[in-house]
Amino acid sequence: MLQVVLPNHSKLRTLPIYLQQEMIGVNKMPKSPGGGWRALEDIEKTKKLIARYCYFLDTLQMEEAADCFTDNAAGDWGPLGRYEGKQAIATFLKDTVPPTVSMMQYQRLNTVVEVEGEKATATWYLFGPFTYVTLRGNTAAWVQGKCENELAKEHGKWRFSSLRFSFNFNTPYEDGWLKTPMMEP
Repeated sequence: MLQVVLPNHSKLRTLPIYLQQEMIGVNKMPKSPGGGWRALEDIEKTKKLIARYCYFLDTLQMEEAADCFTDNAAGDWGPLGRYEGKQAIATFLKDTVPPTVSMMQYQRLNTVVEVEGEKATATWYLFGPFTYVTLRGNTAAWVQGKCENELAKEHGKWRFSSLRFSFNFNTPYEDGWLKTPMMEP
């Protein structure tokens, strides 16, 4: 039986046991030039960026959502277009999303983050209810897709340098994804 004696350190004692074991070398730590703590902190900071971005979209705070991108970022939303540069992404988010979507609730699933120094990759799935504003009135919909990202530290903060969203379905609530996988605008 392995008996682990932990240092009397308040930060360490608040971590889950698997992370405590990581910190004292029982398990292998993630690779990072700054060591184990930095790798774990960077992973958490990238996850926090993703969560903030989703929150800003859900609450229709498009300027704040655009601030989650680097100055020279690229954003690809499939049929909604590809945009180069933070300013173009900000314009897309402000001019396209609020007039066409009155409600969205991102449910982010299966987030995987890999950090390598000052760069990272992150992949997650989106599933959520949306309300689109159409000529026929408000339309309830289910949206599901995959978001693949590259992230970079810019001025000491993690931001998206590339975001690519691929729809798996965008379906009217009443129809479901089997009957109408991709609804017409």
